[in-house]
Amino acid sequence: VQTCALPIYPLWDLVGDYVAQLAMSLSLTTSPKRIIIGGGVESNPQVLESARALLHKKLGGYLPDLDNAQTMDCYLVAPSLGPQSGVLGAIALAQSAAAQKDAHS
Repeated sequence: VQTCALPIYPLWDLVGDYVAQLAMSLSLTTSPKRIIIGGGVESNPQVLESARALLHKKLGGYLPDLDNAQTMDCYLVAPSLGPQSGVLGAIALAQSAAAQKDAHS
């Protein structure tokens, strides 16, 4: 996996704020155990760092389980398979569908 340093721009903090708003809405309405942010956004560490800090601030202690930085680092994460996660997920779904079809035949 090739990584490169991306320039720091104020725009990335704005994107981080949007991600934090989405994560807050999801957290308050569905109570997920983890939120995985992909789609290219995860490739910029500044976005995830900003989103985590802003989510913590926006929640204001309302969800005690998310009231420390270490927990937030494990809660709002990038996909563990990196940029290949979408393709690998599609392959896994296709394999699962094929196996179910074979089982019902």
